[in-house]
Amino acid sequence: MTLRRLVVLIVAVVAICIVNVYHHALAVKYGYEIGRLQATNAQMQNSIAVLEGRVAMLGSPSRLRGENDRLQLGLVSPSRWHEAPTAVALARLTPSEPEIVER
Repeated sequence: MTLRRLVVLIVAVVAICIVNVYHHALAVKYGYEIGRLQATNAQMQNSIAVLEGRVAMLGSPSRLRGENDRLQLGLVSPSRWHEAPTAVALARLTPSEPEIVER
């Protein structure tokens, strides 16, 4: 084996190692980018869910009134804010005794 072949072999091995390290660095970089984009995607999905809830709330106040009556929350519409809340709502706002939950 001549010196020239040995130098070419060493240069080829070093070049392969450099390419391998470069590809590994790219894989790490894009892995972090994917993680960041997934976190952004999750935040966007949460924002979409909140906005869809707001659209549903604004689009169907009668459904909300029905849920309010069904759950006995005692909520009043904005046109009746000057009125006092119902007894159920007052009981929830100012409990006289601590609630005991039996299971």
